Amino acid sequence: MKNYILVAAAASVFGINGIMTDISYASTVVRSAVGADAASIQSAVDQFRLDLGINNGLGPCTGACLPGEGRREINWDAVPDSFSSGGTNPFPGNFFNGVAGDPAGRVRGVEFSTTGAFEVSADSDSDNDSNPGPVAPLFGNHSPDNADDFAAFSAQRIFGLVGTNEMDVFFNVPGSPGTQATVKGFGVVFTDVEAANSTKLDFYDINNNLLHAGVAPHFVYSGADSFDSFSFLGVSFDTASVYRVHITNGGYDLDLNPFGIDDSVAMDDFIYGEPLAISAVPEPSMILLLSSGLLGLFVWRRKNS
Repeated sequence: MKNYILVAAAASVFGINGIMTDISYASTVVRSAVGADAASIQSAVDQFRLDLGINNGLGPCTGACLPGEGRREINWDAVPDSFSSGGTNPFPGNFFNGVAGDPAGRVRGVEFSTTGAFEVSADSDSDNDSNPGPVAPLFGNHSPDNADDFAAFSAQRIFGLVGTNEMDVFFNVPGSPGTQATVKGFGVVFTDVEAANSTKLDFYDINNNLLHAGVAPHFVYSGADSFDSFSFLGVSFDTASVYRVHITNGGYDLDLNPFGIDDSVAMDDFIYGEPLAISAVPEPSMILLLSSGLLGLFVWRRKNS
């Protein structure tokens, strides 16, 4: 298991190690873990939660909730059967980006984009008749191999892609889908990451500058397969810098069509910072201007002292 912190100092303004590209982003904290079961990554997941702050739950950010402070989570388990595998409706990218007044579980300020399709796995009783099935859980409806390879970190549903292995995550003020936002961090629990560099999170700011390129750790196994392993990668910043996260989810889709490295991967929990409206985020150019002004003031005072 790995769990480490990477801190970038002010010198990262100049792109040292490729960690930072902008003066407004002073530090990066990375939490990473991999193991044969959920317990193996639990401490890293919990530490990432602490990095972001209190869980603000569901619905608009009101009351004790402060924009840009705390976190939100998605574990897929409350997604209804009608929007899951075998359901009557495809899972839409804006499922969790509802307006104020929608069911609170649909108001979480996050939206997904992909060239393919999203899918949430069925639970053990997909038609609610008190008997197992008829749709196989853990995406076994796409391939029996999926049900053998994947596991749920938070039972029972997990998340995957069809027709691609890549997607993007964007943020909005919860309850206001038209108000774009940024967050302090984002993390994902993956299942069955077996190949190095197959599964990645790339973080971008509002100007499409790459803030951090992260690789989820892979499970080193012996024998024919890892079966039900978990990997976690979460990255946080000291300010709400993240506008978009690009996810590379292994090298296959749920139908085992190849798109990259030989590795079939699915996702479970998404954990991310409370969205902060972009209008409330200082522009990098303004921070640079203020920094330059302070430096000039310091030099002037030195000359006149």
